Amino acid sequence: MANSSRVFILLAVLSLSMAQDQYLCPGIPKCFCKKDNSTMNCSGKKLTSIPAKIPKQVERLWLDHNMIIDLDGSNLCTLPLLRELHLENNKIGVIRTFTFNGSCLPSLRDLYLRNNRISVLEDDAFYNMSSLNRTFLENNYINTVSPQAFSGKTGVTSLYLGQNSLTAIPSLGDVTTLQNLYLDTNKITNATFPSDYSNLVSLSLVSLSVNAIPSLRNETFLAIANSNLRKLVLSRNKITQIASGAFMPLKKIQSLKIGMNTLSASALTIGLTGLKDAPLVSLDITGLALDGSLPSTTFQLLQGTPLKSLIMPNNKINSLPSNGFSYLKNLETLKLSNSKISEISNTSFSGVSKLVNLFLDGNSLTTVPQNLPPSLQQLYLNGNEISTLGDYAFKGLSKLRKLFLGFSQIRTLYETTFSGLTSLQFLHLERNNIDHLPGQVFMSLVSLHSLMLNKNNLVTIQGDKSSAFNSLGSLTYLNMADNQCEHIHLDLFNPLKSLMTLHLENNKLGPLIANDVNGQMFSGLQKLSSLFLQNNMVTYIPDPSFKDLSNLLTMNLTNNGITGWGPYLFAGLSSLQHLDLTKNYISLMNRTSVKDFRSLIDLNLSGNPFACTCDLRWFRDWLNSTSIEITNVQNYKCNSPKEWKGKHLLSFDRTKINCTWFSLPVLIGSVVGGIVFIVIVIIFIYYKRWALRFKLYRLRKSCCRGSHYRDGYKPLHGGVFDYDAYISCSNEDETWVLKNLLPDIDSDVLDDKPFNGKFHLYFDPRDKDVGIAIVDNIEKHMRLSRKVIVVLTNDYISKDRHSTFELQLALEMLKDREIEDIIVVMVGRVAVRRIPKYLKFMIEKRKFLEWEDDENSIRTFKERLQDMLTEKARELADVI
Repeated sequence: MANSSRVFILLAVLSLSMAQDQYLCPGIPKCFCKKDNSTMNCSGKKLTSIPAKIPKQVERLWLDHNMIIDLDGSNLCTLPLLRELHLENNKIGVIRTFTFNGSCLPSLRDLYLRNNRISVLEDDAFYNMSSLNRTFLENNYINTVSPQAFSGKTGVTSLYLGQNSLTAIPSLGDVTTLQNLYLDTNKITNATFPSDYSNLVSLSLVSLSVNAIPSLRNETFLAIANSNLRKLVLSRNKITQIASGAFMPLKKIQSLKIGMNTLSASALTIGLTGLKDAPLVSLDITGLALDGSLPSTTFQLLQGTPLKSLIMPNNKINSLPSNGFSYLKNLETLKLSNSKISEISNTSFSGVSKLVNLFLDGNSLTTVPQNLPPSLQQLYLNGNEISTLGDYAFKGLSKLRKLFLGFSQIRTLYETTFSGLTSLQFLHLERNNIDHLPGQVFMSLVSLHSLMLNKNNLVTIQGDKSSAFNSLGSLTYLNMADNQCEHIHLDLFNPLKSLMTLHLENNKLGPLIANDVNGQMFSGLQKLSSLFLQNNMVTYIPDPSFKDLSNLLTMNLTNNGITGWGPYLFAGLSSLQHLDLTKNYISLMNRTSVKDFRSLIDLNLSGNPFACTCDLRWFRDWLNSTSIEITNVQNYKCNSPKEWKGKHLLSFDRTKINCTWFSLPVLIGSVVGGIVFIVIVIIFIYYKRWALRFKLYRLRKSCCRGSHYRDGYKPLHGGVFDYDAYISCSNEDETWVLKNLLPDIDSDVLDDKPFNGKFHLYFDPRDKDVGIAIVDNIEKHMRLSRKVIVVLTNDYISKDRHSTFELQLALEMLKDREIEDIIVVMVGRVAVRRIPKYLKFMIEKRKFLEWEDDENSIRTFKERLQDMLTEKARELADVI
């Protein structure tokens, strides 16, 4: 909706602008004019003749794409300022005498008459047109041009007569100002220039391509011997023979194109004879019939020319002989593309010390040619049959800047393959079979700007201290698309600090991205502006993934499995302008999804399965208000729920769906149920608090196993302890312990009353640390005790869950040899069935102390207790 409004406003502004700039011409209601009448546009108005009353101020007049058959010069005779006239795409058949008269059109410079039905240019058709520079007459039916068609004082410099029906070179001797003559795509069979061309001393370009010329004779160019001809195009004719003196009159020729003819190697050699002293700079002999070889002496006749460019692709050469180009000392560009070359001599390029550009693409080479000129800056080897690039394959090419090796069958690279290419800026290795990048393969390429590795078999790329990309700090463009790549080291791209464009589309990097929780893959790529990740099996992207991409402008995530993203994924993309999420699985969008789209210009969510439910209301409202262009939004469709499936997303809004999900009874029931549930949970936790605390202790212990203990803890079994024993008893039995157990055993005091014993016992009411949790107190002091004394009573068993925790903890520590022993003191009658199973073994084996109140029993109890506190630890197997 917002987009539609913007389009309407834009059209309104454009209409207003046009209305201010143009208006209907007075007296010619079909045409538009500028307010100053300098421009008049009558294009496509179905006019059958040139309108009368054309404003005299007009400088540019469009009458194209109409139905004009005859030109009435009188209607053009009052236009002294007209400089540009468009009459193309009409039905004009003849240019009659005085149709274009210099006295009527003194300022006309450009005349467009192409795409009509003109067959004849009559005498004086262009009379005294001294200002006319360019005349466009292509694509007509012209078979006759009167010698006096351009009569009087003429100023024509460029005449375009291509795509007509001429059979010979038209006589244009009166057009003494002519510089460029285009006669392409006619039916010319005789290329001999009429004698009156001797007057055309300014003629510098003649184009005769796509005609039917069979041969060039010695007299063919005699008439233009005095001209300034510098460029001659004879491509795509039927030339089979060139006389040895044919080109001799062309003393100033600099560029010659004779490609796509059926010249043999011997015929070519004969034809080049006439150029041996010419100032020839460029020679194009594309697509000749060279009989499968190139004689070494073919270009010997050109050794005296300053030839810099030799274009000869699409020939059948097969092999390049020794010293084949050695005579061409000034050669800078040599194009040998698609010439079926399979063999090159080690001295084929000897002598061409100035060669800069060498095209060997599209041949049948299986190895890189040796002894290439050190002057090379561009080398094209793409489209050959090279399977291996060996060590130092480009030795001596330190000036090379562009290297094209794509579309070959390269499988193997070596670490020294590109050694020495310190000036290389562009490396193309696309569409090969490369499946491994040696660690130092690009080490010498310190100047590399662009690297194409797309469409290879790089399923796995290792990256470490010897990563292939470590030296590519200048790289700005990297293409690794279409490799089915799924395993790369996360720091592979990190050295590419200058990278601006990264293509990774059509790989399988999704799982790797999902596990990169620290965002290492794209870390450090602050200059990256374009990132392409489409079709990569991406389902989840961790928030830190793009944290360093502050200059990213374009991101493409098309055709993945993305359902959504975290609240901070786009937080670092402060410059992002174009985001494409086409064909993912996004069903819902909310405020958090778009909160960081601060600079976004366009967003594409086409092909996503939107869930048109209450949760989508905010996003639907956002579509109406956002300034971001939502690409193709008019075609977005709902995928669910069932009643909305297949309907347009823009037809969905909050007024068409009931989002009330509760009633008052439901609300009251939910609140009451929640309160009851909370109360039950609290009661359960309180009842099971000591069991839960023990489980928590064991969990914490397993997590901290092997680590250092907290301050205040002593070493475990075999170390020094603070207490001889830890007394574990129920709260109801604490008085009994004070009265009966501590006297004559404990060495401490309580309320200034000494117990006169020799053992340091831990008694919780007296020795606990104030201010720390109960569980921590128990664990800390039991760990500081050699043994644990359990005062086993009915209260200890049935009432005190605190005691149960202590007993479980003591058994756990005994099992782990953190205490030496457990001493059981049974007080009163305790039914065996009620005794915890952990202690039954000790009771059944009589390994416990029993308290009785008579004097002899007490004395025996004390002595046995002292002995048990003194003796060494029993083996764990004796207890458990």
